[in-house]
Amino acid sequence: MKTAAGDNSPDPTTTGKWYKINQVTRPAERAFLGDSYYYFLKAPTMPSPSVTSETELPGQAALGVNATVKAGQTTYDFYRHGSYPRSDGTTFDSKGGKIAYNILYFDGHVTKAITRQEGILSLRMRWPR
Repeated sequence: MKTAAGDNSPDPTTTGKWYKINQVTRPAERAFLGDSYYYFLKAPTMPSPSVTSETELPGQAALGVNATVKAGQTTYDFYRHGSYPRSDGTTFDSKGGKIAYNILYFDGHVTKAITRQEGILSLRMRWPR
């Protein structure tokens, strides 16, 4: 398994650090794969450690747009199996739509997630504090 720590682009040539599967901590909570609109999953740092609800998160970048993933966003396609909210063409609204996407965890189980927090926690397990 190779990770690209600290990288904010969907560039598959990014170098990273190799890990053995037995080095993965909390495998039942850490995402391995998920429905994503880029090549791999990532989550930039939250905009503030005090963010506690989905309504405080920025809108998700729209599919097919080469927009920068902003703080608090992820590359999960939160609406893959739900319904998309309104969009201005570059970003989906942070309210509306129906969230439903799949996550494969390191221990091998798959979950259909229905909140953004579940996806964010599986990538950034220390948030929310």
